[in-house]
This record gives sequence, C-alpha cells and structure tokens, in this order.
Amino acid sequence: MKDIVNHLRNISEITGLDWQHHITMARSAADAIEKLDADLEGAIEVAFDHGATEWVKLNHPDHYARLSKKSEG
Repeated sequence: MKDIVNHLRNISEITGLDWQHHITMARSAADAIEKLDADLEGAIEVAFDHGATEWVKLNHPDHYARLSKKSEG
C-alpha cells in the first residue's frame, strides 16, 4: 500500500513509465481504498453495537443515522 501511495504522490517525477503502469497502480490504489472503506464501515458498526454510539454520532454522523434506524427497526 505504501508503494502505491508513494507512486501516486510522485507521479510527476517518475519518467519512463508507460501509461499502463500508471493505470495498474491507480486500480490497485482504488482497490485498497475500497477495502479500507469497507473495513472502516465494519469497525464503525462494531463500535456502535458495543455502545460507542456518541463516538459514532460525533465522528461518523451518516453512519450513525443509518445504524440508528437499523437498530430501531
């Protein structure tokens, strides 16, 4: 993951690489971001389910609204 981030941050300094390499790196970054987002969503739900409702409400209000509705119904 760190290699992907460094590559994307320094893309203007990297020479001699073809576009396919950049596309591959961008797709890898997108996959990693998607996985991290899913992991975060799961962690927020676990925190909510274990009583950290105020923390979820303050730090992730959209998730709080969804989880509150889910727990009511």
